[in-house]
Amino acid sequence: AVEPEVQRTSTFIADLDPRDLARLREVTRQAYAKNNPGKPRLTDMDCDAVIEAVGPESAAATVRQAVDGGLVH
Repeated sequence: AVEPEVQRTSTFIADLDPRDLARLREVTRQAYAKNNPGKPRLTDMDCDAVIEAVGPESAAATVRQAVDGGLVH
């Protein structure tokens, strides 16, 4: 029997509030720049791939820490 191909119709970032997505992208860029000095800035698409990979729980914690720490508004 052939298994049907499952296609993702929704992604975690598609469900994020636009402000939270912008925050997560900025935090992702800051972390990347800190760990990869001299490398080109991450694109939105690059950031989105990282955010999708870490998942909802980690992303939510990251937003809270960044806002509480004053890294993003």
